[in-house]
Amino acid sequence: MPRKDSVFLLAGDEVIEKKAGKTHFRRGSFFSNLHKKVVASVAFMTLSIVDVEKRKSYPIATKQVIKQAKETEKETKSKREKTTKRK
Repeated sequence: MPRKDSVFLLAGDEVIEKKAGKTHFRRGSFFSNLHKKVVASVAFMTLSIVDVEKRKSYPIATKQVIKQAKETEKETKSKREKTTKRK
């Protein structure tokens, strides 16, 4: 049981999991700080409560990040423009 003077933080973190292949459910392209580039991946957002004294995190919710149709259209258009400029 937490004490009255305990300090808790609410923290959110986005996790990118790199995926291979083309048939993964809701696979998209997300920027990975680890790889320093956009990679084919799935992304998850996790919300946690952190007990500062115990240095322990308690996840509350995890949800897959799904890009909106507009974002996907902009990326496709941008890729087409880059390909056209190269030719």
